[in-house]
Amino acid sequence: MSTNIPTRTSSPGATPTAGVQAFRRVRKDRMVWLYVVPVTAVFLFVFVGPLIYTAWTALHETSYYQIGKFSGLNSFVRLFSDSDLPSRIWTTLMFSLGALVIALPAGLLSAIVLNNLHRFKRSVRSLFLLPWLMSQATAGTIWLWFLNPNYGPASAITKSLGFGPTDVFSSPNTALVAVTLMTAWWSYPQAMLLFLGALQTVPGELYESLKVDGGASGTHSSISRCLTCATPLSPW
Repeated sequence: MSTNIPTRTSSPGATPTAGVQAFRRVRKDRMVWLYVVPVTAVFLFVFVGPLIYTAWTALHETSYYQIGKFSGLNSFVRLFSDSDLPSRIWTTLMFSLGALVIALPAGLLSAIVLNNLHRFKRSVRSLFLLPWLMSQATAGTIWLWFLNPNYGPASAITKSLGFGPTDVFSSPNTALVAVTLMTAWWSYPQAMLLFLGALQTVPGELYESLKVDGGASGTHSSISRCLTCATPLSPW
């Protein structure tokens, strides 16, 4: 005589038990931590770590990268009691704002060119990104050679035009302009990538509607004009 023991089967639409729900909840929490922990580690290493190190070195007597004895707030007292502090702040503002005013329009113009370019797009994009791929030390060395008053190409050009050698670092004002231009040249590709990403997210339906309404046919220049409120550009 055989006895058939019925097996418990769950239908596809049955509600999971409490144990299954708890297991799924724990697994979901582990997946969340799996995504959060690497980002948090990178944030602490890249941002918080240097910030703490800077605050720690500010409280010590330092010489380049050598940390000396603890000095407390003496460095800040000497800084704010310096009579040249207003002029230094003004120079820093002129440098920062000047580089920003130059880098943003240059990045926007480069992004518009790349967004409308159809041939040799990769080559032109690599050429535009070249300054950003260099380190600041490499870019500074190139500009020092270019602006050298004795053998630099800038002096050779000004000599051929009858203006004499160019020595931009002989005056604080011209040196500030030169350093501002160097920084803008080195940093404008970052702004270009941001603007280019924004331009490429414009849906194709908007181009079609502009084409129907009388916009520039088959080009992205009208979209660029709408986004930047700039002067109309000729089709590429």
